Amino acid sequence: MSLRRRVALATAASVLVMVIVSSVALYVGVRRYLYHQADASLSAVRNSPLGPQLQFIERVIESGRLKGLPVPTSRSGYLQFVDAQGQVVAHLTPASLPVTGLVRLVARGAHPAVFFNMAVAGSPVRVYAFYLDRGTAVEIGRSLTDVTSALHALLAVSAVVTGVGTVLAVLVGALVAFAALRPVRSLSAAVRAVAETGELSHHVEVSGHDEFSQVAGGFNAMLDALDESLGRQRRLVADASHVLRTPLATVRTNVEVLRRADELEAGERADLIRDTVAQLAQLTLLVNNLMELARGEEEAGAFGLLRLDELVASAVGEARRNYPSVPIELSAVPSTVWGSPDRLHKVFANLVDNAAKWTAPSTSVEVTVGEQSVTVRDHGPGVDTQDVPHIFDRFYRSLSARGVPGSGLGLAIAKQAVEAHGGRIEVRGAEGGGAEFVVWFKEPPAS
Repeated sequence: MSLRRRVALATAASVLVMVIVSSVALYVGVRRYLYHQADASLSAVRNSPLGPQLQFIERVIESGRLKGLPVPTSRSGYLQFVDAQGQVVAHLTPASLPVTGLVRLVARGAHPAVFFNMAVAGSPVRVYAFYLDRGTAVEIGRSLTDVTSALHALLAVSAVVTGVGTVLAVLVGALVAFAALRPVRSLSAAVRAVAETGELSHHVEVSGHDEFSQVAGGFNAMLDALDESLGRQRRLVADASHVLRTPLATVRTNVEVLRRADELEAGERADLIRDTVAQLAQLTLLVNNLMELARGEEEAGAFGLLRLDELVASAVGEARRNYPSVPIELSAVPSTVWGSPDRLHKVFANLVDNAAKWTAPSTSVEVTVGEQSVTVRDHGPGVDTQDVPHIFDRFYRSLSARGVPGSGLGLAIAKQAVEAHGGRIEVRGAEGGGAEFVVWFKEPPAS
């Protein structure tokens, strides 16, 4: 069964139950009211025109001359006197009422006054029995034909209302299901469109703030995230193919030349082999960087509590070996962060390597480790204002950097890794010239 049909049936059933419950409650209420009115009319008989007759009978009972005594009569209803043995000793109406065991108990004074129903000659009668005096009970009755007729008419009206309510409930259920499931239909249509076309631009219209709107908003956010991720992958592939084209072409040319190595002089052959090895090393580094970028925010290795100052010191030591002519000064205080040692080592190695490339001759690179922060400052030409928004982009190379070896991936890798650790990185001009890269990390979780 479809969701729409289930919603329609559930709504129709709810409305129908409400109609039935309302009809039953109305019937019970009217029935109780009508019986209350009948009981009130019976219990008020002493204040009616029959009151003097009852007083007359009471005086007769006191004299002990009730049986066989002619008494005034009433032409309407039922009024009779019953002794403790259940015998009708007198009745003031043409017809008499059947005597029940409950009435005998009332006549003996063993039961309080009571109202009850009985059938007389096939017609319903409401009876009120109460104790009078000297083992005598009075039974007063009135026909319930008018009450029964009113209740039957009410039942007929209730049946009509229930039938009409059933039809309306089905219609209301269908309308509610159609309106309530409109966002679901829109979402389903968007899912089919994405599946059929592969386009992630098929968003669902969001209106209101209900649960369906939240689902639609979440679906749109998911499509945007997927579209952005797919766009990043496509740009990465395009940029990688562009960057890889040059070293691959160089290596291929060198290998083709080496096929005729016997035609080359020993020195030329050695230079060619050395150049090929260098190109392969650069190509390997580039591929590793691309793999690092493709990882995104995925956790690499186990995260744990790390000494930030020790990680930076390791990266500085590596840079000193790679750039022996560049003084690299380290100032550090003990500090801890939560993260992956491999990825954070690459962050600091890339930052120090970048600073060593750009620092001016006879100047130094200054690395400072504070509380959950690292600052790397060089004394180079600094960063142009127009380059600041793009300096962390993949493969970005400023005009001044295009003559410097590198692929333009180091800073992009550093930014990606820092953000994967919940931190942030920025570049700014240093006082006195040069560039200053600052990295901030979050407080490590309490152990």
